[in-house]
Amino acid sequence: MAPPLFSVQVIGLLFAAGCFSGVLSGLLGLGGMSVYIPVLLWIFQPLYLRHQDLNGAVLANAFFVVVLVSLVSSVAHHRQSSIQYAKVPPLAMGAAMGAVAGFVLSQQLGLLAFMDVLFGAYLLVLAGVSWFQPLNGASGYGSNARFLGVGFLSGALGGFVGFNGNTVSIPLLRKCGLSLRHSMATGNLAGLVVSMVLLYLVVSKIGLPQISPPVCAALALGGCLGSPLGARINSRITQSRLNLGFSLACIGAGLTIIAMTVQ
Repeated sequence: MAPPLFSVQVIGLLFAAGCFSGVLSGLLGLGGMSVYIPVLLWIFQPLYLRHQDLNGAVLANAFFVVVLVSLVSSVAHHRQSSIQYAKVPPLAMGAAMGAVAGFVLSQQLGLLAFMDVLFGAYLLVLAGVSWFQPLNGASGYGSNARFLGVGFLSGALGGFVGFNGNTVSIPLLRKCGLSLRHSMATGNLAGLVVSMVLLYLVVSKIGLPQISPPVCAALALGGCLGSPLGARINSRITQSRLNLGFSLACIGAGLTIIAMTVQ
């Protein structure tokens, strides 16, 4: 059933979804697209006759919110000294280039539904694989070229499927020697770069008026309130519990994406 747009109930739902996603962003370094997209689809579906227009509006609004919430999360992680800034430049450069390449490829191939199912399956596998990765990191980090590659791969997959790439960058950063906590914080910053690039590309294609200020304000307000809380919890709980939370979040996101795609 379509919701009455911008009613108190809808704004309250958006705010609650934003709070929940903001806590996940601060706690686990995840961008929250698996939370935003189902809610925005429910909100915007009555307004668009064409599926392509609906998807464009949902992605534009979701990325707009992710940029704001990821920015607040990054500031919170900075205050907790969790971001490894020495590796941010190659990581961010690779993420920006990858996001452009992935987005352009998605426009050419149009295999989003198929890729969404694969990505959902990847998240389910990642939930299990995460348990076998070291929590504390290595004594030395990989080369800048390696971090450039991590950024490019996470940005490319994010641009192709339509997410900010954190669920790709975080496990790869752990492979590069970062601890789980540092991978989450640094990956969140890389996801911010991917989201900014994709927001620009999506808005350039569909137009700025597709962004709804009331919807984005409610989601972003909740997210910006929740993300510092999540970052504070991130700095205080054990990495084993963070690993459990990351795995559970991947399972939830993977099942959500698969369920939405096969409907």
